[in-house]
Amino acid sequence: MSVTIEEFEPEEPEAIPEIEKKIRSRFRVVLVHVLKSCVFLPFPIKYLLFAFIAIAKPPLAAAVVLWAVGSVAFYVFSLRRSLSSIRKKVTVVNPEGCILPSIIGFGLFAFFNLFIDLALATNSGTKAGPLMLLSVLLIFCVFAYQSLMTQRGFAAMTDTDSKLPIRVFGILVAAGDLAIVVGFVTFIVAAINGAF
Repeated sequence: MSVTIEEFEPEEPEAIPEIEKKIRSRFRVVLVHVLKSCVFLPFPIKYLLFAFIAIAKPPLAAAVVLWAVGSVAFYVFSLRRSLSSIRKKVTVVNPEGCILPSIIGFGLFAFFNLFIDLALATNSGTKAGPLMLLSVLLIFCVFAYQSLMTQRGFAAMTDTDSKLPIRVFGILVAAGDLAIVVGFVTFIVAAINGAF
């Protein structure tokens, strides 16, 4: 009795369809990037945290840490989400041309943010000096982080080598990641200790 062995030909696996990238103008990319990074999520969250603190009246140290770290964490998250979305879904016509308008947009929102913080701090009945100093420091740090990450993100979309030195970038990324981790840990510890 003879047994024949048929040749086995494996089936081709189905290819995962690639997401078709849309070609967008520089103006549209910058506008959506700035709005996603500054307005849609972080702006309301920052002031919802402020309202929550005003209503819950936690101890001053817990309130300041919650507001500062929570605000910064949402700005960092939104910026990274926006750049990731641009990389995955959009073909940018002129990536390097998006850097300066984005930084100008971040600066305008930082300026607007500062005025709102000033109004809230002076109308809250507390001493505005320390709160304004903290607000200016936070807004400056967020603006610097947004500017450097945006510069790096758009520069990575081109063929040229215009990236920032890794030392500065590494420090900023580490600071952003640390702010997120410290924010979540602080929130959990404050919730456990009944600070809310």
